[in-house]
Amino acid sequence: MVEFRMFGENNPAKRPDVREKLRQGKLGKKNPMFGLFGEKHHGFGKKRPDQSARMKKNNPCRLEEVRTKISEKLTGRKNPEHSQRLKIRFLVKENHPSFGKKRPDMHAKMSGPNHPMKNPIQRERQSVAMKNGLAAYVSGCNKNPSKPQVKLFNMIKQLYPAAVLNHLHKNYSIDIVIPELNLAVEYDGAYWHQNKEADNKRQSEIEKDGWKFLRYAKLPNSLKLRKDILLMR
Repeated sequence: MVEFRMFGENNPAKRPDVREKLRQGKLGKKNPMFGLFGEKHHGFGKKRPDQSARMKKNNPCRLEEVRTKISEKLTGRKNPEHSQRLKIRFLVKENHPSFGKKRPDMHAKMSGPNHPMKNPIQRERQSVAMKNGLAAYVSGCNKNPSKPQVKLFNMIKQLYPAAVLNHLHKNYSIDIVIPELNLAVEYDGAYWHQNKEADNKRQSEIEKDGWKFLRYAKLPNSLKLRKDILLMR
């Protein structure tokens, strides 16, 4: 049976010639075959009739499946349109043949009632994913925070080295947090904090978990920042 061919007397490691090869393989530089390659190797130039016969019989290229795959690859490379597609792929947008051309079929597919996000099932899936942490994850991937936010973070970092920028909490991303004080510091920029009602709702939900908030509309100096943090402790 096939499953027992590696056990007992059928084990190749029981054969003297195999055991000798294994022994020599462990010798390293002491192996008499060490460093012998090319013309120096004892098998150089010799034919292996057993191996040749085995490859002729079991050559994978004889399988119809493999031959079809090879044929498809070669056809793609020899096809003159293949090289043309490669050239087009690396063209800048102004030189691309489809630049400026409208795609009415694509436009009809992605606009109006046909847009995927107009589908109530898709909208519900997206909403559930965002509430389960996707929104916080996406916001946490923002590696380009505003310059005032970075300046404020650097000032806090000098006072509290454990401060974290863009901290993820539940479904939200907090600008700066000081974990040891359970303090969240937000910089209310003109763009991201236009919706005050949503900001207040977000803050109240985070405060339920024991966080305190400190907000700035303008950058404070280091003295004011230190006093404000001490008052929040």
